Amino acid sequence: MFPSPVKQVVSVGAGTGGGANHATIALLDDGTVWSVGGNGFGQLGTGGNSRSQWMQIAGLSGVQQISAGNESVYALLADKTVMAWGDNSFGQLGANVSGGSASTPVQVAGLSNVAQVSSGTQQCFFLLTDGTVRAIGRNTFGAALGDGSSVSQSASPVQVSGLSNVTQIAGFAQGGYAVKSDGTVWSWGSDYAGALGKGTTPVPPQWSASAAVYASSTPVQVQGLSGKTVVQVAGSFAGGVVRTSDGAVYAWGDNTSGFVGDGTTTSRSSATAVSGLTSGVARVTASGNSAYAIKSDGSVIAWGDNSTGQLGTGNTTNATTPVNVSGLSGLPITGFMTNSPSTNRMYLYVGTATVTVDVDAQVPAGTAGAVVAKVTAGSVPVTGAALTLSASNNAQLGASSGSTGASGTYQTTVQLNRWTTPGLVTKVTAASGTSAGSDTFVSLGANALGFGLNQWAELGDGGAAGGDAAGSGVARTTPSQLLRAFPSPVKQVVSVGAGTGGGANHATIALLDDGTVWSVGGNGFGQLGTGGNSRTTWARVTGVSGVQQISAGNESVYALLADKTVMAWGDNSFGQLGANVSGGSASTPVQVAGLSNVAQVSSGTQQCFFLLTDGTVRAIGRNTFGAALGDGSSVSQSASPVQVSGLSNVTQIAGFAQGGYAVKSDGTVWSWGSDYAGALGKGTTPVPPQWSASAAVYASSTPVQVQGLSGKTVVQVAGSFAGGVVRTSDGAVYAWGDNASGFVGDGTTTSRSSATAVSGLTSGVARVTASGNSAYAIKSDGSVIAWGDNSTGQLGTGNTTNATTPVAVSGLSGLPITGFMTNSPSTNRMYLYTAP
Repeated sequence: MFPSPVKQVVSVGAGTGGGANHATIALLDDGTVWSVGGNGFGQLGTGGNSRSQWMQIAGLSGVQQISAGNESVYALLADKTVMAWGDNSFGQLGANVSGGSASTPVQVAGLSNVAQVSSGTQQCFFLLTDGTVRAIGRNTFGAALGDGSSVSQSASPVQVSGLSNVTQIAGFAQGGYAVKSDGTVWSWGSDYAGALGKGTTPVPPQWSASAAVYASSTPVQVQGLSGKTVVQVAGSFAGGVVRTSDGAVYAWGDNTSGFVGDGTTTSRSSATAVSGLTSGVARVTASGNSAYAIKSDGSVIAWGDNSTGQLGTGNTTNATTPVNVSGLSGLPITGFMTNSPSTNRMYLYVGTATVTVDVDAQVPAGTAGAVVAKVTAGSVPVTGAALTLSASNNAQLGASSGSTGASGTYQTTVQLNRWTTPGLVTKVTAASGTSAGSDTFVSLGANALGFGLNQWAELGDGGAAGGDAAGSGVARTTPSQLLRAFPSPVKQVVSVGAGTGGGANHATIALLDDGTVWSVGGNGFGQLGTGGNSRTTWARVTGVSGVQQISAGNESVYALLADKTVMAWGDNSFGQLGANVSGGSASTPVQVAGLSNVAQVSSGTQQCFFLLTDGTVRAIGRNTFGAALGDGSSVSQSASPVQVSGLSNVTQIAGFAQGGYAVKSDGTVWSWGSDYAGALGKGTTPVPPQWSASAAVYASSTPVQVQGLSGKTVVQVAGSFAGGVVRTSDGAVYAWGDNASGFVGDGTTTSRSSATAVSGLTSGVARVTASGNSAYAIKSDGSVIAWGDNSTGQLGTGNTTNATTPVAVSGLSGLPITGFMTNSPSTNRMYLYTAP
């Protein structure tokens, strides 16, 4: 019916007789006023007859507030003037009305700067912006206007005597109430049944024609509120009800129907606490001999006269203490009828519910996160509101529907698949009626799996297959998902720590798509990059961002930044972190001095190599065997980058334990450093032995070409502890070096000093990598295979048996593997990455 939300309702018509006297008027949010009901005194404001349907009152707009007496209606306009219509038997509509009534709105003469209007029965009161009060109409008992005069009525506004600093007013049947800025309440007019609350003893009787006059023609203070700060007052037919700043409620006056709410029917002449309402009330109102309150939890209660069902309890039994208004479950009640002291009815306003949703900012994938939906009307919670919930990204809700509890809230959970892309933003929405709210959360996840050696929680999988206490040494023989702790997808993983000893030396570092770096495990050399102690959970390495690629040596870590410079941390025993580090280690990132225009970084064990954008290569750190840096010098180490001799047009590099490899644009592979067990692949005959302290030196201090690849175009190289593996343009794989554990993959354990075909891999391989004495490949069909050392389960086959030919990595069914750990030649573990 209404084109705008209802803002306020008032009603006219005292008692239960005179049907045509009863009407209701509604103010809408758009400032228009509508009416329905009887029109015996013109109170509909529309002229014409009584109506059973709502109609807009013409000539009114911009209305801010309305009030109703017995049969008179008032409207406060935006310009702070007042319009009125209806009964004018006592001049209550003002001097502009000459007859006994007005059927359409007329301006009340002599009023301006009005802040609030509130009616008695046949009089009305106006709070001005200066804090004083005016009155008009019938001066019942020579007191109702409160101006101290004995006139019977006034058609011109008169000032209520002695009032200033008033913040709110309320009329009752034959007088008024005012709240002052100091929190006191004042009253004037009839005192029958203690309506003034001024403490009259004994309490005056109800009015009757034969009773003496009980009244005050000027304001008196309401008693019983000492120490209380009143913030709201409402008037009934013969009494008042107030709310204090602490949310308590007090009432006084005619209590024959239970209006005072103290559990008796004894009228009270001073403010008396309403039973059970010592706190938690948000607003109060009154009408007839009934009172009402909205509590802070959104519930609506009522007490007093219920002879016509006006308490809304489903019966007509009076209530001497507050009872719940029924039938409101799920409705956001925002207010109720005010400024209508005479009627035996009540109206509640249903606001537009506000739905809010709160979810933790970050929720680990595969873990249930808490969802709290709340429905409020303004600041008041709505109990029993029906909710429907939904979530994006196929997130599973604990429940998709429910109803709010006493606090206006409903709680459930939301959970994403454990393989959900890290950093995915998921929205949870809750709707109630036409209102909806939502919140988002970021998925913490891990699109990566680890397996192999786990000396110091460095696998970062949080004990997926056993305990992860420091030094537990629980190996993983099949891949397990890393702890779901990352806010962005894993782009690359590297790992430090050679062999199986020195638990605190082992750590793992992850580069995320967002350019941040995270670490977990032992921190014996500061390799976590976070300072502090070893850790069993992932934490972000501060001080580095925009990282493009990472690499790891034995205990040193390197990060290539977007500006093509390099940061490093960890072990610096051989100057491998550069001249900016003066001590034996750095526990937080430090820029490697003397490097710019770096395109790729790849570590040996205690040295590192840098491919520059011009196709040349630099080296830093330990010059093991006078050869590992590849610059032709015999220095033991260098803390400044030196150029690897004779290399140009390089497209990719890879470090191995004590040297490096380079692929050139012509598809050839070059190597430098240690040649133990044939690690250089240069065709040494016989194949050199594994390194021992008593063995002769086998090395090359400048690059030599890897043999056995004639006619092949190499597109990728990876370094192990003492050997290399390459992939050619036709998808074939070749390897060389230490084969004692099967690294070469040719079905033997004989080390090879030149590139040798890996069994069964003549085509169809998409990428290769190596670490420790193990090698890995991802085939074009997405399957992952591995061969070589499996002493700590690093082949992921579910056992610890070495493999001299490629075998399938187990436990990957249904997972789209897109990559694996690179640039970590020393470790006995491996990581795989899954697609988002």
